[in-house]
Amino acid sequence: MAHIKKEQSVDLTYPQRELQIGVQAPHNTITQSVRAGKAPALNSEDSIMRVLKDTAEGVAKVVQGQATILRKLEALQDRQDAMLQELPIIQQEQAPLIQTVGRLEEGMRRLEHRLDAIHPEVRGIRPDSPHHEQNRIARLINRRAKRDNTVLEPFYGFNGQLIPDFPRTLGDTKRLNSLDLTILLLYLGLPASGSFAVRKARFLNYVGLVYLG
Repeated sequence: MAHIKKEQSVDLTYPQRELQIGVQAPHNTITQSVRAGKAPALNSEDSIMRVLKDTAEGVAKVVQGQATILRKLEALQDRQDAMLQELPIIQQEQAPLIQTVGRLEEGMRRLEHRLDAIHPEVRGIRPDSPHHEQNRIARLINRRAKRDNTVLEPFYGFNGQLIPDFPRTLGDTKRLNSLDLTILLLYLGLPASGSFAVRKARFLNYVGLVYLG
């Protein structure tokens, strides 16, 4: 009986990408290969120490990164705690302002009710105004306004006088505030109630302009 001599050589890599196993016999040789990349041999002490050193350095960087993130989180927590401590003070300072706004809104509602109450009387005066025809002509002229710098034809109030501070240009009508609209509607004898958008549309439509929102 022939004796078969097996000779096995192993080349391991890290990370393992290529593994070669060779088996030699008197008449044949069987070789099996698994592809891999280059890496230090495990029997090399220097290579093993180098791998361990690289691994230790990588772990140290990860730990350092975690420490940096923790410091930032602690700083954010400190800022949040400081803001929470100041929140009661801010709320105390806001309370008088909220009350003032509420009183102003209530005053505006009372003013609107008063204007609505006198509106029928104003409507009774307006048709007899000597400047009713002038307002009709002004309305026709203002309908041609397309640009912000277009000069508008002013309107007369129910008292027969030119309305003071009437918007000079189309652009000026876009900058009217709530109080301006209330005064203008009062002079024109129109209802001054409703939201800002409703009152503005009412004024612009009456003077011949288109409300675009």
